[in-house]
Amino acid sequence: MPVLDGQAKRVQAQLDTALRVVGNLRTIEGLSRQYVAELIVVRVFALFEAIVEESACRLVCGASYCDGSMPALLRSHPTRSIALALEAMKRHGRLQPITELRWSKASEISKNLESLFPPNEHFVGILRGHGQFISDLRKVRNHIAHGNRGTSIRFQEVISNYYGSKIPGLPPGKMLLSSRFQPLLVEKFCRQAGVILRAALRA
Repeated sequence: MPVLDGQAKRVQAQLDTALRVVGNLRTIEGLSRQYVAELIVVRVFALFEAIVEESACRLVCGASYCDGSMPALLRSHPTRSIALALEAMKRHGRLQPITELRWSKASEISKNLESLFPPNEHFVGILRGHGQFISDLRKVRNHIAHGNRGTSIRFQEVISNYYGSKIPGLPPGKMLLSSRFQPLLVEKFCRQAGVILRAALRA
């Protein structure tokens, strides 16, 4: 019986690497520290999206969680491939098919799987329960990656969550490394992403 152990091991390995880099940031000087912190967050969010999509597909294909428990699949039988799992997410039980699956918001993940799992399915419930953190991580990543007016507006929402008010002009890297927060936010984002993913996988 396939399980999600591979995804859990990948999460552990990549986040351990990210945290080692975070631990060495003090040896880097000036703006380079901010750039490295920003790159870490971009990589962590890419890992988050990839693991969530892979794991969702495998669960639809009949994989068990890392603890051996089985998801409550609403279909009479699992799909036979990742491609068919993605197609089922788009079309199964829908009057209007989804044209593009997205994995960067808890609400999007829930929508992708709504016709295949009950609303209280563990994987979906864990991610939905951490929707605010996932949203913050996405907004930080998007502003690092795109840096336009729209991403700046949404990044200010994250700043308000942590500082209590907007701070125009504050770059993501400076926020991630601010000594106001202990642990540093770059470390917190890495650790929290790992906690959420491992919980979703029952690892």
